[in-house]
Amino acid sequence: MGDEIDWKEIANRSSDVISRIDKNGRVTFVSESVKRVLGYEPHELVGQVAHSFLPPDEKPERLAGFERGLREGIAPTVVARARKKDGTYVWMEYRTEVLRDAQGNVSGFQSSSHDVTTRVEAERALETFLRTMPMPASIHRNRIVLLVNTAFTKTFGYEEDVAVGRGVLQFVDSADRPYVEARLSQTVDAIAGVPTREQNIIHRDGSLVAVEVTVVPLLYRGERCSLAVFHDLRERKRLESQLVTAERMASLGRLAATVGHEINNPLAYVLSSISLIERELVDVPPEKTKTLRELIGNVDEGARRIRDVVEDLRVFSRERTGEIGSVDLARLLDRAASMASLEVRRRAKLVKDYSSALPPVAGNEARLGQVFLNLLVNAAQAIPEDGSGDHEVRLEARHVEKDGTVEIDVVDTGIGIESTAAPHVFDPFFTTKSGEGPEMGTGLGLSISQHIVVSLGGTLTLVSGKRGETRFRVVLRTGPV
Repeated sequence: MGDEIDWKEIANRSSDVISRIDKNGRVTFVSESVKRVLGYEPHELVGQVAHSFLPPDEKPERLAGFERGLREGIAPTVVARARKKDGTYVWMEYRTEVLRDAQGNVSGFQSSSHDVTTRVEAERALETFLRTMPMPASIHRNRIVLLVNTAFTKTFGYEEDVAVGRGVLQFVDSADRPYVEARLSQTVDAIAGVPTREQNIIHRDGSLVAVEVTVVPLLYRGERCSLAVFHDLRERKRLESQLVTAERMASLGRLAATVGHEINNPLAYVLSSISLIERELVDVPPEKTKTLRELIGNVDEGARRIRDVVEDLRVFSRERTGEIGSVDLARLLDRAASMASLEVRRRAKLVKDYSSALPPVAGNEARLGQVFLNLLVNAAQAIPEDGSGDHEVRLEARHVEKDGTVEIDVVDTGIGIESTAAPHVFDPFFTTKSGEGPEMGTGLGLSISQHIVVSLGGTLTLVSGKRGETRFRVVLRTGPV
């Protein structure tokens, strides 16, 4: 009897609420601290069913846990809400132990509990923040994932119910596991705030995602855990690749201008020599020089075609300036079509639907040439090389006199643009092309083209992206400036 009195005296001196319940779930003892924490006098609780003080929505789960404890003799630590005397609820953490009778059978449970409402509310606020933050993040403890946010799911493809409970190393590419293993072996305080080197996370589809990871310590569910924030490097690596490509393209443009100049000099000698030969043949009877004249005519035609190509290169690669002047639009469109013809004719027929009498437009010849060449090449590359011979790339232009503008449409009968991609076609570095080689998309062409047209006082828009008729429209002001 004395031992029982001593036990109760010790329990009543504790700041925690000490309680006992029997195997029927009724309270057999509760310490006096319950008045401070929940507002009840101890005698008001003794004899009551303990689960009657739980919120209705939590009762089924708690009753199932109670019955499992009786059956298996286990008593895990739980966090649950308890009803105060005034009808409000507080979060309590229960650390419970199993009570047994003289025969070793489970006779009830004893728990030590305290109010953790402030902690739970802080954890819930933190969890809400983590779930909605734009960067992928996860919480892990003892190398086991406890939580992943929405951005993690979107970036790596794992739904939360798939990711939670898995080991951290299961997400890491095998080549990076020794490095990550070494990081995990250190205390979280030792590596807190220090980003990892670049490493690869395995996407659910099997692809690899390059990331840097920063880890910091935090309390979660009452235990010290690690918060890992992932910095997706794919966009940065893509930008670096696109900038390298853009610089390469700029270098090729400068090289083309230089080569064009170097070709022009000997070409001038060829054309001049052909003229001299033709002059010398004037006095020779035609029947003796028929074949020779045909050969000279072929050489002359070929040389002039080379000169035209060089002139096109000169126009499209000359130094860009901000000067705006009067541009012969029909001639410019002819040049752009000529430059794009090699790309187009592999896939489609190039149709020019405009008058040579188009009015001049306000602009810059080199910059507008870049725009139309890019649109024509894009149109060609949107058409599959299926050998059908039914496809067209159309270059249409018309004078809209009432508006004082000219509308130029570049139309293709290719695969079209998906509705989800259409709003982004003018975004820098956005591309639907992929892979290697000359047709790999840089995602810069349409963005730069739109910038050029707008800077010249015009507009460039996507009018239609449907399959079989993708139509981009350039609108330019007419007349000399």
